[in-house]
Amino acid sequence: MVRADETPLYQVLLNLATNATAAMQETGGSLTLRVRSAEEADTDAGAALEDPACFVCFEVVDTGEGMDPETASRAFEPFFTTKGESGTGLGLATAFNIVATYGGTITCDTAPGKGTTFRVFVPRAERRMAA
Repeated sequence: MVRADETPLYQVLLNLATNATAAMQETGGSLTLRVRSAEEADTDAGAALEDPACFVCFEVVDTGEGMDPETASRAFEPFFTTKGESGTGLGLATAFNIVATYGGTITCDTAPGKGTTFRVFVPRAERRMAA
């Protein structure tokens, strides 16, 4: 359980999956979704969180074309897109802002020809909320 509303979190994961699918359009590949505690996530960002035990990590992993460091550094900028006129450049910026609203963060691990892993860190709920 996490401290985030279901619909915005769904939008985050959908935006990441949509981008992953686009990155694999030419070459094919696989898309993997994982959920784990931030302590188990293989990343420096998980360790850099104030208290990783208080976060859940959603991973969206693709085997697509990946991004060079310059492109990856701009991935969360509003209106930045690698899709030409078919992209708005709002998907990742929106995802980042939604996650930040809940006190979380998103990281990107990528390299050309190696695919991309986005890790979404969201605060863990202290207890289950009543439905």
